[in-house]
Amino acid sequence: MFKFLAKLFGTSEPKEPVIKAGVVQTGKEPKKFPADSVLKGLTKKELEESARNYGIELDRRKTKVNMISDFKKEYSKK
Repeated sequence: MFKFLAKLFGTSEPKEPVIKAGVVQTGKEPKKFPADSVLKGLTKKELEESARNYGIELDRRKTKVNMISDFKKEYSKK
């Protein structure tokens, strides 16, 4: 209920980094490419979001293995 009132009166809560499967999303450009074990532990949707942090668009209609390989290929081009 307090969140509802805070939204109603325009106060905002400070945003905290979201941690998902070892990947920290702070809104800044990541510096290090995630390890294979981290990428395999992500869902397809989380993998797509992680790739967007690097400026890479992935197609979720593909299999997860193909998405990971596309992610690696596009990252190596940069």
